This record gives sequence, C-alpha cells and structure tokens, in this order.
Amino acid sequence: MNKFLPLILPKYLARTKLTVYNRLASITTSNTTRTIPPLIWLIAKPITKLGAIIAGRGFRKWWTSLPKMKRKIFLAHLRRHRVRYGSGIGITTFTGFVYYDYHIQETPLTGRKRFILFTNEQLIEIEKLEQEQLFTIYEKDILDPYSPYVNRAMRVANRLFSANKEMPEVDCINWKLTVIDANLINAVAFPSGDLIVFSGLLDFVENDDELAIIMAHEMSHAVLQHAAEEISHSRLLDVISISLVLVVWAFLPSDLTAAIGQLVADRLLKFTLELPYSRDLEREADHVGLMFAAKACFDVRYSPVFWRRIGLANPEIIPEFLSTHPANESRAQELEALIPAALRLRQECNCYELPPHLVPPRPHLKIKKIRV
Repeated sequence: MNKFLPLILPKYLARTKLTVYNRLASITTSNTTRTIPPLIWLIAKPITKLGAIIAGRGFRKWWTSLPKMKRKIFLAHLRRHRVRYGSGIGITTFTGFVYYDYHIQETPLTGRKRFILFTNEQLIEIEKLEQEQLFTIYEKDILDPYSPYVNRAMRVANRLFSANKEMPEVDCINWKLTVIDANLINAVAFPSGDLIVFSGLLDFVENDDELAIIMAHEMSHAVLQHAAEEISHSRLLDVISISLVLVVWAFLPSDLTAAIGQLVADRLLKFTLELPYSRDLEREADHVGLMFAAKACFDVRYSPVFWRRIGLANPEIIPEFLSTHPANESRAQELEALIPAALRLRQECNCYELPPHLVPPRPHLKIKKIRV
C-alpha cells in the first residue's frame, strides 16, 4: 500500500521556512540531450502494426500455398541452420535488452526504477499541441489575476512551491498557474510546469487543505515526470503488441480468427499491463503529493475526506480494474494509511498544531452531481 513511502520520507524530513510570494517565480528548466524524434514514435505505431498484419498474413498465405514437399524442405533447412537463426534471434533479443536497460532511470524522490524513452523536453514538445488545444477551447474562460479564484489558488500554490522548493526536482521546473472558469472538478499539470485549475474544483473543495491535496497531486505528476514514463511504457507495450500481432496473423488459420486473436491480445495487454501501471502512477502521485502538502503545513487529514466526497458526488460506473485511476474509496483508504507518516513529517517541519477533529463537510455537496 505505501511502497513508495520509505523512499520519500528521508528527502522531506528537513525543516523549512515558508515564504509566500505575490506571484510564482519563473525558473527555467535545464536542457537535456535529445535522443528520439517524438513525431516518429507517434506515427510509427499504426504503420508498424499494419506492416505486422500484412507480413504475418503474407507468411500464412505463403505457407498454406506451399506443397507438402516444399514445406518439408523448408523445415529441414531451418533445422540445418538452427544455430545461425538461433544466434540471430539471441543477438536481437540481447540488443533489445541492452537498449531497454540503457533507458532505465530512477524516479525523482522515490528512487523507483522505470523505463524512460523520452526526455522531459521531448514530452513537452509532444504535449504542446494538447496544451494549446486546451487553452484554445477555454481561451475566453481564463480568469484574470485579480479574480478571487486566482488569488485563492495562487495562495495555495505559493505555499506548496515555497515549502518544497529546496528540492531540485521541484525548483528546476518553471511553474505557471492558470485558473479556468469552468464547472469541472479537476486540475491538470503539464511537464512544462503549467498547472491548470478549474473553478469547479475551487467551488467543490471545503477548504484550502483539500485544494492543496489536489494541486500537490498534480504537481507530483510533473515532478515525477509521469507523463514521460507513461508514454514510454506505452511504446514498450506497442513493441509487445506488434510482436503479438505478427505471431497471431502468421499462425492462426484464418483472417477472422486472427482478427479475434488480435483483439483478445490487445485487451489482455490493456487489462494486465497498461491500466494497472497507470493506476500505480496515480497512487505514487497521491503519496508524494500528500508529502508535499504535509511539508507545506496543510491539514493532510482532509485527503481521504475529499476522495470520499468525490465518490458520493460522482459515483463510479466502472470497476477499478477497467479504469486508469484507482477507485475513490481505494484512494481514500490508502491515503488514510499514510496519514500518520504525513503528520510526523508535518511535525518535523514545525507546522502549527492541528485541532483534534476535522470540520465536517457541508451536506449539500455530498449529493451534488459533478463532472470530473
């Protein structure tokens, strides 16, 4: 449940003096070496998958059209040269392993090993289009700096950034805050450091503590470079998926069975490797974000309260194993288990003493339907 926690705490147990700024400081991120053109990876998947289908189907058609004698000759040829072909397969596999191992990195703060194919700068380039589309859609809804919504979000953001800025992983990001007037209970952080908060979230939260929990969660995604990790993991799954497509279309007896086999293989990959991985990243962001909020002296006890209210206001219609995110109740239970450690961290940072009981949430918000 709290597998990330032992690696997080040592970096947080430092006493911090809080400084609240009138605006967010701009700190330019450092450049890193560009390794792979991002657009090539975005285009390569459908082309390669189609090529695998054509190649696999072509092999099947060729094999079924061979006379029985020629099949025996071909199999005899493979047996005679099995060392040569086996060596080729072994070298290819070893090269793939070396390439994979070369791209293994440690996750900032938690030290978890993960496969990273893209640099953060490359990911910023990839996600620039999505970011521009978001700002285009809500261009007229961006609130001005004097809005009470912006002032509130800025106040919380400044506490979070100020309390955690001694960590290079936080300090090296050029953080920028935008508040959008939209009835969405949501916030999002881009790898570039753009933190976007929707006014619906500000309306829904009971206090700054709940707001800080969500903003710290999104901030953690950017600090931990989860977007780069997730797209790298997707590319790795693409390699597995394309290999399976080639095998399925080459060895299943007909186009119909091959198409069904490909669909089954894709679903298995999604439910066993893709979705669980995404949920693990969300849990890691929950854990690190809780520590960010604790270090900024927010009342972290509101974190499970918030997720339970989300669950009541917007009941989930699909089970957790079909979702990219953990279920709201699961998140609440895991965060509850981390509260004692977060409170100890808060005490280490010489934060003010918390009241023994939480202020109960407003009842009308428990049944309000929301868009997340």
